[in-house]
Amino acid sequence: MRKNCYQVAFLLFVAVFLSGVSFSKSCFAVDVTVGGDVELVYSGIRIDDTVTQDKTAKFNTTCAAVTVKAKIDENTNLFIKLDVDDFVDGVSGISNDSLLEEAKFTFDNLLGTVEGTMPLSVIAGKQELPFGLDKDIVISDTYTHNSGTGTYLNGIYDFDGDGTADKINHFGEVDNKFGIVLVAKNLLGETTKDSSKVELCVFQNDRGQDTSNEDEKPRDNGLSQSYAVKLTSKRVANLEGQVSFISMHKEGLHSTAGKVDNSEALSFSFDYSYKVKDANDPQKDVNLVELFAEAIVGYNLENVKDYDQNIYSFGLVVTPVKNVDVIAEYNGIIFKDNIQDVTPKLVKYTITPTYKLDNGVQLALEYAKEVLDTDSGADDITADVISARVAYKF
Repeated sequence: MRKNCYQVAFLLFVAVFLSGVSFSKSCFAVDVTVGGDVELVYSGIRIDDTVTQDKTAKFNTTCAAVTVKAKIDENTNLFIKLDVDDFVDGVSGISNDSLLEEAKFTFDNLLGTVEGTMPLSVIAGKQELPFGLDKDIVISDTYTHNSGTGTYLNGIYDFDGDGTADKINHFGEVDNKFGIVLVAKNLLGETTKDSSKVELCVFQNDRGQDTSNEDEKPRDNGLSQSYAVKLTSKRVANLEGQVSFISMHKEGLHSTAGKVDNSEALSFSFDYSYKVKDANDPQKDVNLVELFAEAIVGYNLENVKDYDQNIYSFGLVVTPVKNVDVIAEYNGIIFKDNIQDVTPKLVKYTITPTYKLDNGVQLALEYAKEVLDTDSGADDITADVISARVAYKF
């Protein structure tokens, strides 16, 4: 615990120091920009299983990241992200290498910049993979954004029937992976930055935010067996549509259950904004209403054959006055355990008003209700949560 505190203190010191330093080309031959995100959250949680009620409160960070961007030349960039919030000492939980969340080079305009040429880029290194909408604006996190155990009712119910409560694992974003991404833009001849785009990725599936237990880590034979592809279109004004697919390979036997098979998921999403001109700056657009949704169809969760999921999220953002957003979300997970022939369901409702101060600090308050229907004849298990967040991006 003390080691973690030292890590946080050191990185915050570095971030504060570097944010006030201007690196010139004459010094380092590159342009360097330092930034980051900090989010502090306090939550009061009440879990009700109809027999007993459990009330808890917790104060934690949901993000504590420092980023470094280096522009090496006109077409070559380096990006590094350190996330203290993802760091665990290695005794249990997330492995130490998750402190370095991203370290990647981007090589742009591989085919040149001649007019009419399709912009082609390559991104190589440790990174978040091109899968899903990646929408993360509420305190409790959207199911389709977060992969793993991002629920309040985690560890409450015995999903596999072995007599012990299980983690609620689910599909979502995939990060902390080493891979190579090929990005091709302007597929249909667009001449603006709002264009169609395809991302093709191969990655190594044996490292990342999985577990410190070596026996349970995913394994594959390199960059040829796990892959992802993502298609994005912005050809309609203010509308972004996406379709993406990911296949995660694993070698050997799973240590706890089932036959091993490729874990695969297909995502469909859109994000639409209704905008008007800023009264004080006609060159700037202001969002009045934003509507987004995503559905993920997943097979063989954690490489266990016949353990499938459907995940969905709907969100609405309304901006009634300047600097104020009101966010409403509805999320759901349908577990399809074909081995035990049960279909548990998990849903979550959230309402989140936010206010952004002129200095860039954002304040948010959220009410969330999460309900687990076990599909076993038992009563539903519910969680009622009130959270407050202070966030700053520099």
